[in-house]
Amino acid sequence: MELTIQTFLIVCPLVFLAGLVDSIAGGGGLISLPAYLLAGVPMHNAIATNKLSSATGTAISTARLCKNKFVDWGVALPCISMALVGSFAGAHIALLASDKILKWMLIPVLPIVAFYVIYGPGTGTFLLILYTGVAKLPVAKASGTMKLANLSSNIMALVVFLFSGKIVIYLGLAASVFSIAGHYVGSGMVMKNGNKIVRPIILIVLVLLFIKIITGM
Repeated sequence: MELTIQTFLIVCPLVFLAGLVDSIAGGGGLISLPAYLLAGVPMHNAIATNKLSSATGTAISTARLCKNKFVDWGVALPCISMALVGSFAGAHIALLASDKILKWMLIPVLPIVAFYVIYGPGTGTFLLILYTGVAKLPVAKASGTMKLANLSSNIMALVVFLFSGKIVIYLGLAASVFSIAGHYVGSGMVMKNGNKIVRPIILIVLVLLFIKIITGM
C-alpha cells in the first residue's frame, strides 16, 4: 500500500496512546487496531502491522515487570504455552478469512465491545481475577504474569504474520517506536483513575471506526 504522511499522523499518536493505555489498564488493542483501519490500512495488513507495534511495546512493559520480579514463573509457563497455541491458530484463521468478511464481522462486534467497555471490566481484569483467585497470586505478580502471557501471544502472531508478508514494515517500525514510548511511560505511572480516562478514549476510537466501516461498505 502507498504510505502518506497522513497515515503516520493518524497511526503513530494513537499507537502511543494504545501503549500507554495497555500498560496501565490493558485493552490497548482496542485503540491501536482501529488506528490502522482509520488511516486506511487494509484489514489484513492492519492486523499484521498492529502485531509488530504492539509486540515491541508490550515487550518493554513486560521486561520492566520481569526485572522487578512481578512474575510467578510457575504459573506463567503453562499460560505461555497455551497463549502460543491459541495465537498461532488465531493468526492463521485471520489470514484465511477474506478482508470483506473481517469487515462485516466488525460491524456487530464494535457496538458490543463499546457496550462492554462502558459497563464491564477489561480482559486484563478477568485474567487478574483468575490469577489472584485461582492461582492465589498477589495483585502485583498477577499483573506481571498476565503481561507475560500477552507478550507470548503477540510474538507468536507476529511470527505468523511476518511469514505471510502482510506487515507494512515501515509503518510498523515507526509505530513501534511510539508503542515502546507509550508502554515505557505507562508502566512507570501510577494512576488511581486510569480506567476513567481510558474508557472514553477507547469509545471515541470505536465510534470513529464504526462510522468509517459503515460509510465505506
